[in-house]
Amino acid sequence: MKIKILLFFFIITVSFSFSQLNTSKFLVSGKTSLGHSNLGFYGNYGFSFERIFNKRIGAVYNLEGISRKNNFGLHAPMGIAGGPILFAAGIANEVDKDTSTSGTFGIIGGLLLFILPDGITYHHNIGYYWDVSPYANLLGLEFEFNDQHKVDALKYACSFGIKTSYLLKDNVFCFGYIETRKTGGYPWGLGVGIGLSMSFGKN
Repeated sequence: MKIKILLFFFIITVSFSFSQLNTSKFLVSGKTSLGHSNLGFYGNYGFSFERIFNKRIGAVYNLEGISRKNNFGLHAPMGIAGGPILFAAGIANEVDKDTSTSGTFGIIGGLLLFILPDGITYHHNIGYYWDVSPYANLLGLEFEFNDQHKVDALKYACSFGIKTSYLLKDNVFCFGYIETRKTGGYPWGLGVGIGLSMSFGKN
Protein backbone atom coordinates (compact mmCIF):
# COMPACT_ATOMS: atom_id res chain seq x y z
CA MET A 1 0.00 0.00 0.00
CA LYS A 2 2.84 2.39 0.87
CA ILE A 3 4.47 1.75 -2.51
CA LYS A 4 1.22 2.64 -4.32
CA ILE A 5 0.90 5.88 -2.33
CA LEU A 6 4.53 6.85 -3.06
CA LEU A 7 4.07 6.00 -6.74
CA PHE A 8 0.92 8.13 -6.89
CA PHE A 9 2.67 11.18 -5.37
CA PHE A 10 5.68 10.66 -7.66
CA ILE A 11 3.46 10.69 -10.78
CA ILE A 12 1.61 13.81 -9.60
CA THR A 13 4.88 15.60 -8.82
CA VAL A 14 6.41 14.72 -12.19
CA SER A 15 3.27 15.75 -14.05
CA PHE A 16 3.34 19.27 -12.63
CA SER A 17 7.10 19.85 -12.72
CA PHE A 18 9.27 20.76 -15.67
CA SER A 19 12.74 19.97 -16.91
CA GLN A 20 15.20 22.52 -18.24
CA LEU A 21 14.00 21.78 -21.78
CA ASN A 22 10.32 22.35 -20.90
CA THR A 23 11.03 25.92 -19.84
CA SER A 24 12.32 26.90 -23.31
CA LYS A 25 10.29 28.29 -26.22
CA PHE A 26 12.44 27.13 -29.13
CA LEU A 27 14.54 24.07 -29.83
CA VAL A 28 16.93 23.69 -32.79
CA SER A 29 18.38 20.22 -33.42
CA GLY A 30 20.78 18.41 -35.70
CA LYS A 31 20.30 14.66 -35.99
CA THR A 32 21.24 11.48 -37.81
CA SER A 33 19.83 7.96 -37.82
CA LEU A 34 20.14 4.56 -39.41
CA GLY A 35 17.10 2.50 -40.30
CA HIS A 36 16.03 -0.68 -42.04
CA SER A 37 13.01 -1.76 -44.07
CA ASN A 38 12.22 -4.66 -46.39
CA LEU A 39 14.26 -2.90 -49.10
CA GLY A 40 17.41 -2.68 -46.97
CA PHE A 41 19.18 -0.02 -44.91
CA TYR A 42 18.71 3.73 -45.21
CA GLY A 43 20.43 6.71 -43.62
CA ASN A 44 18.70 9.82 -42.40
CA TYR A 45 20.24 13.16 -41.41
CA GLY A 46 18.98 16.67 -41.03
CA PHE A 47 17.71 19.48 -38.85
CA SER A 48 14.55 20.21 -36.94
CA PHE A 49 13.04 23.32 -35.42
CA GLU A 50 10.51 23.15 -32.62
CA ARG A 51 8.26 25.71 -30.97
CA ILE A 52 7.17 24.58 -27.49
CA PHE A 53 3.78 25.77 -26.20
CA ASN A 54 2.55 25.60 -22.60
CA LYS A 55 5.77 23.81 -21.61
CA ARG A 56 4.41 20.53 -23.02
CA ILE A 57 3.27 20.59 -26.66
CA GLY A 58 5.72 21.23 -29.47
CA ALA A 59 5.15 22.08 -33.14
CA VAL A 60 7.96 20.44 -35.15
CA TYR A 61 9.44 21.36 -38.53
CA ASN A 62 11.86 18.84 -40.10
CA LEU A 63 14.26 19.18 -43.01
CA GLU A 64 15.95 15.83 -43.64
CA GLY A 65 17.90 13.94 -46.25
CA ILE A 66 17.18 10.22 -46.70
CA SER A 67 19.83 8.14 -48.42
CA ARG A 68 18.71 4.79 -49.84
CA LYS A 69 20.44 2.21 -52.00
CA ASN A 70 19.13 3.56 -55.30
CA ASN A 71 18.07 7.13 -54.63
CA PHE A 72 18.03 10.15 -52.38
CA GLY A 73 15.05 11.86 -50.78
CA LEU A 74 14.56 15.28 -49.23
CA HIS A 75 11.92 15.45 -46.48
CA ALA A 76 10.16 18.74 -45.73
CA PRO A 77 6.89 19.89 -44.15
CA MET A 78 3.94 19.73 -46.52
CA GLY A 79 3.33 23.47 -46.22
CA ILE A 80 6.71 24.32 -47.73
CA ALA A 81 5.57 22.91 -51.06
CA GLY A 82 1.90 23.89 -51.00
CA GLY A 83 2.10 27.26 -49.24
CA PRO A 84 4.10 29.21 -51.86
CA ILE A 85 1.94 27.82 -54.71
CA LEU A 86 -1.30 28.92 -53.03
CA PHE A 87 0.25 32.26 -52.06
CA ALA A 88 1.43 32.89 -55.64
CA ALA A 89 -2.04 32.06 -56.98
CA GLY A 90 -3.54 34.57 -54.55
CA ILE A 91 -1.11 37.29 -55.64
CA ALA A 92 -1.89 36.54 -59.30
CA ASN A 93 -5.61 36.94 -58.63
CA GLU A 94 -5.03 40.25 -56.87
CA VAL A 95 -2.99 41.81 -59.66
CA ASP A 96 -5.15 40.66 -62.58
CA LYS A 97 -7.89 42.93 -63.86
CA ASP A 98 -10.74 40.53 -63.17
CA THR A 99 -12.73 42.14 -60.35
CA SER A 100 -14.93 39.06 -59.93
CA THR A 101 -12.12 37.08 -58.25
CA SER A 102 -10.16 37.89 -55.12
CA GLY A 103 -6.75 36.63 -54.14
CA THR A 104 -7.25 37.20 -50.42
CA PHE A 105 -8.04 33.54 -49.73
CA GLY A 106 -4.95 32.39 -51.61
CA ILE A 107 -2.65 34.87 -49.87
CA ILE A 108 -3.91 34.13 -46.35
CA GLY A 109 -4.28 30.40 -47.03
CA GLY A 110 -0.80 30.22 -48.50
CA LEU A 111 0.75 31.91 -45.46
CA LEU A 112 -1.15 29.66 -43.05
CA LEU A 113 -0.23 26.55 -45.01
CA PHE A 114 3.42 27.62 -45.14
CA ILE A 115 3.67 27.80 -41.34
CA LEU A 116 1.86 24.46 -40.85
CA PRO A 117 4.19 22.17 -38.86
CA ASP A 118 5.44 18.77 -39.96
CA GLY A 119 4.27 17.22 -36.69
CA ILE A 120 3.70 17.53 -32.96
CA THR A 121 5.47 16.28 -29.86
CA TYR A 122 4.59 15.99 -26.18
CA HIS A 123 7.29 16.70 -23.58
CA HIS A 124 7.30 14.85 -20.30
CA ASN A 125 10.14 15.27 -17.84
CA ILE A 126 11.59 12.48 -15.73
CA GLY A 127 13.97 14.78 -13.91
CA TYR A 128 15.44 18.27 -14.21
CA TYR A 129 18.04 17.07 -16.72
CA TRP A 130 15.89 14.47 -18.54
CA ASP A 131 13.02 14.85 -20.97
CA VAL A 132 11.04 12.14 -22.79
CA SER A 133 8.95 13.17 -25.79
CA PRO A 134 6.84 10.96 -28.06
CA TYR A 135 6.16 12.54 -31.45
CA ALA A 136 4.07 12.15 -34.58
CA ASN A 137 5.06 13.75 -37.88
CA LEU A 138 1.95 13.50 -40.04
CA LEU A 139 2.25 16.32 -42.57
CA GLY A 140 5.45 15.61 -44.45
CA LEU A 141 6.47 15.39 -48.08
CA GLU A 142 9.48 13.71 -49.66
CA PHE A 143 11.06 14.99 -52.84
CA GLU A 144 12.63 11.92 -54.44
CA PHE A 145 15.66 12.52 -56.67
CA ASN A 146 16.96 10.23 -59.42
CA ASP A 147 20.55 9.54 -60.50
CA GLN A 148 20.60 12.80 -62.50
CA HIS A 149 19.80 14.77 -59.32
CA LYS A 150 16.39 15.78 -60.67
CA VAL A 151 13.12 15.48 -58.74
CA ASP A 152 11.64 12.17 -59.85
CA ALA A 153 8.60 12.05 -57.57
CA LEU A 154 6.81 13.83 -54.74
CA LYS A 155 5.46 11.52 -52.04
CA TYR A 156 3.64 11.73 -48.73
CA ALA A 157 5.85 10.92 -45.71
CA CYS A 158 5.22 10.41 -42.01
CA SER A 159 7.03 9.14 -38.93
CA PHE A 160 6.26 8.20 -35.34
CA GLY A 161 8.73 7.82 -32.52
CA ILE A 162 9.94 8.65 -29.05
CA LYS A 163 12.93 10.77 -28.08
CA THR A 164 14.78 11.20 -24.80
CA SER A 165 16.94 14.28 -24.20
CA TYR A 166 19.59 14.98 -21.56
CA LEU A 167 20.95 18.39 -20.57
CA LEU A 168 24.72 18.56 -21.09
CA LYS A 169 25.50 22.17 -20.31
CA ASP A 170 23.49 25.40 -20.19
CA ASN A 171 21.00 25.06 -23.08
CA VAL A 172 22.72 22.22 -24.93
CA PHE A 173 21.10 18.77 -25.00
CA CYS A 174 22.05 15.41 -26.44
CA PHE A 175 19.29 13.01 -27.40
CA GLY A 176 18.56 9.58 -28.74
CA TYR A 177 15.42 8.37 -30.48
CA ILE A 178 13.73 5.38 -32.05
CA GLU A 179 11.15 5.77 -34.79
CA THR A 180 9.19 4.13 -37.54
CA ARG A 181 8.75 6.01 -40.81
CA LYS A 182 6.83 5.62 -44.05
CA THR A 183 7.19 7.21 -47.45
CA GLY A 184 4.65 6.54 -50.20
CA GLY A 185 5.75 3.58 -52.29
CA TYR A 186 8.20 2.30 -49.66
CA PRO A 187 7.55 -0.13 -46.78
CA TRP A 188 7.58 0.96 -43.16
CA GLY A 189 11.08 1.29 -41.76
CA LEU A 190 12.43 1.20 -38.21
CA GLY A 191 15.42 3.27 -37.17
CA VAL A 192 17.43 4.60 -34.25
CA GLY A 193 19.23 7.92 -34.10
CA ILE A 194 21.15 10.47 -32.07
CA GLY A 195 21.52 14.23 -32.15
CA LEU A 196 22.29 17.53 -30.42
CA SER A 197 19.85 20.32 -29.55
CA MET A 198 20.07 23.90 -28.40
CA SER A 199 17.20 25.70 -26.68
CA PHE A 200 16.35 29.40 -26.82
CA GLY A 201 13.94 31.68 -25.03
CA LYS A 202 11.94 31.11 -21.88
CA ASN A 203 8.29 30.11 -21.59
